[in-house]
Amino acid sequence: MNSPYSIRFTLPQRVFIRECARDAGVTESEWIRQILFSDSKLNLVKHQALVKRANQKDLSQVIYLLGKSRIPNNLNQIAKGINTGTLIVSPDTERHIHDAYRMVLWIRKTLIEQLGLKA
Repeated sequence: MNSPYSIRFTLPQRVFIRECARDAGVTESEWIRQILFSDSKLNLVKHQALVKRANQKDLSQVIYLLGKSRIPNNLNQIAKGINTGTLIVSPDTERHIHDAYRMVLWIRKTLIEQLGLKA
């Protein structure tokens, strides 16, 4: 059974709590309980669930943004241009292609690690 508890905050404190709760994807009261009992076994399981939910939200956002980007399509068009001989690859262009490739590999590796998957 939950019972209410009243506490007063200054306006800056209230704004801080609101922003932190929003960033964590929880209600203000959940965030306050999380902070108050973060060192307690009472709240350990709940805290882990909140962190997991926040991480999943962030990962979902990254995956969404990657899907909305044209990176895969652009890389495919570059490869097609190179293979058909319609794209002249200067040393500068080659460096940019390699940089993009390394970035895509880093994104893939990071997402796999964060999702707890094996590559």
